Amino acid sequence: MKIMEIEDIILQMVQMELQAMHFYQHAAGCLQDEDARFHFELLADEEMEHARSFHALLPSPTAVSFAEMVKAPPQPCDEIDCAALADFDQLQALEMALRLERKVEQDLRLRSETIVDAQARAVLEKNIYSTEGHALLIAEDLERLRRSDG
Repeated sequence: MKIMEIEDIILQMVQMELQAMHFYQHAAGCLQDEDARFHFELLADEEMEHARSFHALLPSPTAVSFAEMVKAPPQPCDEIDCAALADFDQLQALEMALRLERKVEQDLRLRSETIVDAQARAVLEKNIYSTEGHALLIAEDLERLRRSDG
């Protein structure tokens, strides 16, 4: 595969992570429950780190500035209804985050099935692994929360 094609795939992964970061930041601003807001702010920070790690995989990471990518205005998060999120408690917020992470993982898996190049597939698989880990951490937080409430 040409370097440009790999670079495009990596940049798409960076954009996907940054979009998730913006989603969690925006959703955090809607939440009134402090614990729920904290979790979404933490998730936003983790998405930023995921984006940074993918950016480091670029064949020439200085060609596309990570700082500039972060500063770029986010795409609108159409699926965020602040009024609906406002009253979410920590449990509801984490349940929503887990659903979102699982959907992203599923979308990535479907996409990876269409990639034949080994290097490009490796980038997608790294993102799948990262997303699986994210979902696992959220699920563990949910389980702890449910045990403490019950």
